[in-house]
Amino acid sequence: MFQKDQFVIHPRYGAGKIVDLVTTQIRNTPKIFYIINPLLREIVIKIPTDSAEQVGLRSPMPASELDSFLSFLAEPFEEIQIFSRPAKLIKEIDLADPQYVLNVIKNLFYEKIERQREGRNLPLTKRRLYSTAISLLASEISVVSSCTLEEACFVVKKSLIFMPRKL
Repeated sequence: MFQKDQFVIHPRYGAGKIVDLVTTQIRNTPKIFYIINPLLREIVIKIPTDSAEQVGLRSPMPASELDSFLSFLAEPFEEIQIFSRPAKLIKEIDLADPQYVLNVIKNLFYEKIERQREGRNLPLTKRRLYSTAISLLASEISVVSSCTLEEACFVVKKSLIFMPRKL
């Protein structure tokens, strides 16, 4: 069970802070809810504590794993990873696992580079997915390393610009 003032990762909204736990009567049965303020949006999320795992709520990655996650962006990839369908990319993002989000970022980064070589751009859907994946990962990085979202986005983009290489 998570505690008040703890940071958590929501699969759809990224990192957020549990600002309260409230009890609500549902069908004459008390039910406890996490009240979460996500970093990426000006909304409040209310999740039943007994459904948190099903929703995909999880703790942020350990700070000790951050460098290895970002170094993944520098590892060579195989050609077959390029040009994944948007539906597959959305499923990977929805899994709320940082490794899957990294896969999406890496996949779309290389697709973007390949399309630029051909004088084309990523389709709008994939540009939005790319931006969403970077934001989700950056929100987690910001709580793990106690930096701003902007600094965390810079870290992700810097890893992509300076480190990746292709087989």
